[in-house]
Amino acid sequence: MQLTETILNELRKYENSIEHAAHVAYLRAQYRAKERISIEKPRNALISLMTRVHIFPQCTALRKVLANFLLDNYGTALSNKIQVLEE
Repeated sequence: MQLTETILNELRKYENSIEHAAHVAYLRAQYRAKERISIEKPRNALISLMTRVHIFPQCTALRKVLANFLLDNYGTALSNKIQVLEE
């Protein structure tokens, strides 16, 4: 964990660069989502990603990261709700 935190701290200088925003946001969100077992961690990661998308709305790679994160972390819950609605 300490190595990951060190790397993320080093990447902070690139998080405001349009070129690297998607990569840094992805790594930070994945770390926050998996940091500890808690329901709040994926939510905090999602808030972080949404903030980055708001800052860089023109970055399609960042929107793809957000979409993939939603599918990875909330995809089964959404598909279960859709199945219930269809029945």
